[in-house]
Amino acid sequence: MSRAFALLGKELADLRQNLALFFPALIVTVVAIFMPVMVAVIVPAVTGERLSDSGDIEIALEMYKKDPVMRSLDPEAATLDEASLLARCRDAIPGKDGERDATAREAIEVYRAARAARGERIEPGELWFAIESDRTMRHPAMVLAGLQSAHQRDTYAYLFTWPSPALGGLLGSCHALDLPFVFGTLGHPMFRPFAGKGPEARALAERMQDAWIAFARTGRPDHAGLPEWPGYDVSSRRTMILDRRCRVEVAPREAERAFWDRVPSE
Repeated sequence: MSRAFALLGKELADLRQNLALFFPALIVTVVAIFMPVMVAVIVPAVTGERLSDSGDIEIALEMYKKDPVMRSLDPEAATLDEASLLARCRDAIPGKDGERDATAREAIEVYRAARAARGERIEPGELWFAIESDRTMRHPAMVLAGLQSAHQRDTYAYLFTWPSPALGGLLGSCHALDLPFVFGTLGHPMFRPFAGKGPEARALAERMQDAWIAFARTGRPDHAGLPEWPGYDVSSRRTMILDRRCRVEVAPREAERAFWDRVPSE
């Protein structure tokens, strides 16, 4: 039994039996179609109006999806050149027909400059993974967190940046990599090559499990093993970075986020 389940004990069993105990502590994640999920029930809309009507529900952990997307699903991206990167961005990024080329070029330049400033790779394939990850996952999650935080201060954000060692590091901090850390399954033979092992991995898993447990019990993810975890709001966008060194950053990857705010919705 994982550490998380062992510590929750009877509380977890009660949560399973009575959904009402999740309120006002509701964990919301974002699935591929950008609908929040309440346990196994899909909430049918993510709009400002719907969120404004949900003030009695505490969305206390809003997940920033990771960078990059699953690279194994797109092997051709490794061979992209500048022209093919531009073509992909032109097709993927919404906008009016006469403006799509300029928007695609702006996206590439924004991501190239921001990643270079952080010392990250800027080959066309790397830029594509970063752009597409934010377009489909991270930015929609941030929009949702911002809408909810307008009327619910107990809204929290995290960015999971631990890299997978699989395939020589090719996957990066990919989609679903955080799950073995949350559920204490790092030692499982299926997950060990994907998630990593060793004292640093175990320490991060314990910090994350304690945060999830604290949230389930109190509505706040704070605990002694992490820095103080502030609420998320659009003025500072304070976000917990979950990695070898856990820390709070103000508006991480802000240049990229701001770009998507300028792009019209599809």
